[in-house]
Amino acid sequence: MLQIRTVIADALRIDEEVNGFLKYCANYEKIVKKITPSGFVEREQDQPLLVMVFEYEEKFNCSYEKDKD
Repeated sequence: MLQIRTVIADALRIDEEVNGFLKYCANYEKIVKKITPSGFVEREQDQPLLVMVFEYEEKFNCSYEKDKD
């Protein structure tokens, strides 16, 4: 099943946040299908926030072992 995750961070931290989510996907066997920059969230102070959208799904292991008699 396709899942969506949104990552929001300021420009100085977006790489760290994206890499952190990619490591999470690798550790929990999730397959990232698509990463899309979605836009900016303006703030009155500080830098704007960047929005990244990830589409990912579970990695399914369809193999099975036959029970030994």
